[in-house]
Amino acid sequence: MVVLGAEGAKSENDIGGNMPDPGRYHVVITAVDESFDKYNSITVDFQVLTGNKPGQVDRTLTEYFSVSEKAIPRLKRLALCVGLLQPGEAEREIEFEQAVGRQLVIEVEENEYEKNGEKKKGRRISWVGMWSIGNKEVADVPKDAEALKLLDGEQSPPPSPGNNDTPPADGDSKPDKWDNL
Repeated sequence: MVVLGAEGAKSENDIGGNMPDPGRYHVVITAVDESFDKYNSITVDFQVLTGNKPGQVDRTLTEYFSVSEKAIPRLKRLALCVGLLQPGEAEREIEFEQAVGRQLVIEVEENEYEKNGEKKKGRRISWVGMWSIGNKEVADVPKDAEALKLLDGEQSPPPSPGNNDTPPADGDSKPDKWDNL
């Protein structure tokens, strides 16, 4: 005998996977594994706070970030999005485990792959589908107001809408360092 329940499910479509549907989401990093015990990748777990698709809150996505030379730009982008690396900063060692609790916006897409000669379907973060919270490219993605209040000094809160284009008060018209993330 097995004890089961379906609390929170509105239909069978809510059962079977905890990965978010394709879309853009405000997420928090809940776990990071840099041990390289199982894969030559840094493993990161993302939990959905809110997004542009209803019914996805609390769903999780595990992403494997390869440390191969070809994939390093993707890791750099993640580090920039969560404030572990600053634009223009010199090369240094990054501990991705410090990203736990940090927030960003991700784009989830369908993924087809082959495993043991069998075609499988899953979901993943698109190749460069990561943005810092205040990036104007994801201004249309809903953000969880309560979660934004938890941002620490390492990760700035989002600017007010439209403020990314306002030059600093000192007259220096340099673009915001986060504009291109």
